[in-house]
Amino acid sequence: MSNSDTSRQVTVLVPGLWTPAFLLLPLLKKLSRHGHRVHRFPLSARRYTPAENARRLALWLDSIDADVVHLVGHSLGGVVLLHLFEQGYSHRGDDRACVILLACPAQGSRLARQLVNGKCARLWRFLLGRSIERGLLGDVPAWDSAVCLRVVAGTRQAGIASVIFPQPGIGDGVVGLEEARVDGYQDLQQMPVSHAGFLFSDKISRLLLAHLADLRLSGLKTPET
Repeated sequence: MSNSDTSRQVTVLVPGLWTPAFLLLPLLKKLSRHGHRVHRFPLSARRYTPAENARRLALWLDSIDADVVHLVGHSLGGVVLLHLFEQGYSHRGDDRACVILLACPAQGSRLARQLVNGKCARLWRFLLGRSIERGLLGDVPAWDSAVCLRVVAGTRQAGIASVIFPQPGIGDGVVGLEEARVDGYQDLQQMPVSHAGFLFSDKISRLLLAHLADLRLSGLKTPET
């Protein structure tokens, strides 16, 4: 993929809860090596609700100089993107743009409900902040947009959360497979990665590069990886 192919396209990464900027660097660098201009939205998950973060994101996106903006949301970041489109955001790029949700708790989070209703509930409500409002506790918007959507869920139970707070069924150790299903959208792609693994896995970076280069989306060829 040549730099000229992507010079007017931007990919925006919307992180999840408790995800500092440095954790996104591996994924950002992998995409950048293939000529993608990549930006990270500074999510403030505890201070603002997902709906409020969506409004902040819309204003932030307006400042980006690009013809096509691809949006990639990890975990709670995906919930913010669902709110963004529920609010009527006019996505730049139309049929050339793509929205990709990675490990997004689109049906709410069983783990979050367990935390806020169990021991140390007051502490967990403080740590989760306002992310639980129409977010981690449910009532997440359905998908109702003509913009191309891709939804990816993990199937590898791994990580600290999966050891301390094991969840039933198939999932990535934090978000269950059924929790990742988006109302209003049927397809769900499964990948053998854990929740945190979405940020580091070569499988995921290759998957993103393939989706972002899809002929139907951008008229570009799938990159060699």
